[in-house]
Amino acid sequence: MSDYLDIDDEEVGVMKCLSIRQPWAGLIVLGLKDIENRTWGTSYRGEIAIHAGKRMDDDMAEDLDHKRAMNPFERIRVRLWDRVFADGYNDWREHPAFARGAIVGTAHIVGCTETPATGHAAAAEFWGQDCAIWWRLVH
Repeated sequence: MSDYLDIDDEEVGVMKCLSIRQPWAGLIVLGLKDIENRTWGTSYRGEIAIHAGKRMDDDMAEDLDHKRAMNPFERIRVRLWDRVFADGYNDWREHPAFARGAIVGTAHIVGCTETPATGHAAAAEFWGQDCAIWWRLVH
């Protein structure tokens, strides 16, 4: 039973949730990002809600907005724009997956991996960062 409300947790459909800044949250919900970097792991496997925080990662947003030489996110940017247009939107910021301060969708945690030594993450996984625990996600 919940401490706050007099309702069984199973009655209200309690779900675990992960808060992530945009545009990262939207990229996960659209299936374009499959690793979330954290400093801690989890043994939980299964569906989670993706909560988009109110703050935007402005550097990443700029990478998604502009086609530039040497943009490491260019292939993601192209796939994102294809999806946004296919869903009937003219700008990725208008797509519901990129709302802020809200639950924007779900994903499944399928594993957690501690990264190898510094310098190996970039070669191993596009989204993985060194010295992080990779939460492997599928949408």
